[in-house]
Amino acid sequence: MRLISLALLAALAAPVAYGAPTQDDIAAARLAYIAGDYNDALKVIQEGADAGNAMALNILGAAYQDGHGVEQDTSKAVELFEQAAKAGEVRAFFNLGTLFAEGSEPFEIDRIRAAKEFQSAADQGYGPAMTALGRLQETAEPANHEQAAYWYEKGHKAGDVIGTTNLAHAYVKGRGREEN
Repeated sequence: MRLISLALLAALAAPVAYGAPTQDDIAAARLAYIAGDYNDALKVIQEGADAGNAMALNILGAAYQDGHGVEQDTSKAVELFEQAAKAGEVRAFFNLGTLFAEGSEPFEIDRIRAAKEFQSAADQGYGPAMTALGRLQETAEPANHEQAAYWYEKGHKAGDVIGTTNLAHAYVKGRGREEN
């Protein structure tokens, strides 16, 4: 009887063990990818992306954008970022915003699209996107320093250190905030 119970337990566990990677598996693969272990990391990330995991889709998009472990393909990166954003990955909105703010072949700079993507991430409380919105305001023609400082402050309050630094500069330079 005990042997049958063990066999049944193993049979039930087998699909789980060989199913799509877990969020922890993908997070570990992300760290391996960052460390430069592209081949092993991308196997797990690709499996997660194939299963529709938002984090995996976003990481795979970054791989295609940067050309690490895969052939660089910005169009594929945008496609994956869009899928990840649709699946709820806030960083995918930020990555799309960054790509359109800076431009990357075959995509030219599109500040309107960048602002839309950053706003989607900011609406979800993502501090770096708030800071990026501030940067768009600061680099606009003409610059809107009041709005830039507003967004830097929001980024700061959300814990983004770049937002904190930019807000401090706004105070030091007296741009959008009283000089202090």
